[in-house]
Formats: sequence, structure tokens, C-alpha cells
Amino acid sequence: MVNSTTSERCKKFIEQNSDIIECWEKGTDPFKKAIAATLKETVRGR
Repeated sequence: MVNSTTSERCKKFIEQNSDIIECWEKGTDPFKKAIAATLKETVRGR
């Protein structure tokens, strides 16, 4: 049950901040790239 709630929160966060996450993915900061990748993995239902 916790996972679905977390996943829903992540989906909402990503929908609201998709432009920021895209910038992080295309940027040079490896830490931000990792966060963006993790968020996308979470939404895929990992």
C-alpha cells in the first residue's frame, strides 16, 4: 500500500515539475541526473 501512495506522489511531482526534471536530465550535474532517472524509474512502477 505504501508503494502505490509513494508512486502516486511521485507521478504528481513529476507532472508538476516535468520541465525541471527534463533540465536535470540534460544538464551536467550527475547528482541531478541520478534524481531524474530515479523519479522516472519510480513512475514506471519499479
